[in-house]
Amino acid sequence: MKCHVNEALNQIIQSGYREHYFIVYPDLSMLRELYSKYIQNQIINNNETILIIRFMKPLVLLDKFFCPILLENS
Repeated sequence: MKCHVNEALNQIIQSGYREHYFIVYPDLSMLRELYSKYIQNQIINNNETILIIRFMKPLVLLDKFFCPILLENS
């Protein structure tokens, strides 16, 4: 399925428990947008705990995306 970030996000959010998806993205900025929106949705709407496993990404880049989300919801 080819789609934009918001369409992909809706598909992932509507997926059932134990369903898996293979996501192909054109560039890292789109991947960052997708996972930051997904995590934001899970924190705000489902009150879930999110584990971020940081592999080859400087912590500064993760802070850029998640600090505003965490500050808004604390």
